[in-house]
Amino acid sequence: MMNLRRKDREINEINELLQVIDQCKICRIAMQDNEGLYIVPMNFGYIYENKQLVLYFHSAKEGRKISALKENSNVCFEMDCENRLTAGDKACKYSYSFKSIIGNGTAVFFR
Repeated sequence: MMNLRRKDREINEINELLQVIDQCKICRIAMQDNEGLYIVPMNFGYIYENKQLVLYFHSAKEGRKISALKENSNVCFEMDCENRLTAGDKACKYSYSFKSIIGNGTAVFFR
């Protein structure tokens, strides 16, 4: 889990987390290679078994992303949904609400 400034907004119940994941359409995968940090938006699937979340991504077999992951399999991921602007009567009264999940993991290649 990440440390949140607003603990009152943190979701700790796994079924709630899975409901958020079910609503998300894109997952962003961040990685690092010798050129620097790199982030890629991707479609995804997932399973949750034995108290472990496994994300699945379909990808080409070559390119910067694959090269980076072969060099360093550590990743960070982010997904968000229920995005909406909350209007205000002044610029500083505007806000934006959303649900998001951020985590860390290790990339593993399958066929």
